[in-house]
Amino acid sequence: VNGDGFGLAWYAEPESISSCTFRFVTPAWSNSNLRNIGDHVKSHLFFAHIRAASSGHDPQEEIHVSVENCHPFKFGSFSFMHNGGIPHFRNIRLSLLNLLSERSFHMIKGNTDTEHIFALFLDFMPEGSTSLDDMVVA
Repeated sequence: VNGDGFGLAWYAEPESISSCTFRFVTPAWSNSNLRNIGDHVKSHLFFAHIRAASSGHDPQEEIHVSVENCHPFKFGSFSFMHNGGIPHFRNIRLSLLNLLSERSFHMIKGNTDTEHIFALFLDFMPEGSTSLDDMVVA
């Protein structure tokens, strides 16, 4: 059961340059605000994520349930989420952080592998680009 939070991101108009987000740490099925949002928001593009907090498959790593760790993550015009975990993430986290630009480093608010990989992805994207070709290369 994925009860460690949830999140939504949506782009209000096709021309929107950034998404709206709603993230919370309660299970999605018990959040009355989620139902209210669902009754009123219309969008051509939604991201939805229901979180099962994991430690990247490392039983010694602490699991943190917080709004900062709920997907999807947002920066500029991008929204990002993924399922799964990076095995032994805590063993590579420092090396990954050392690869990041100052901008991407300061973007990270939580401690999930997903948010760190999103920061790395942003560093490989050409500044200001939103092209699908650039995303594939990144």
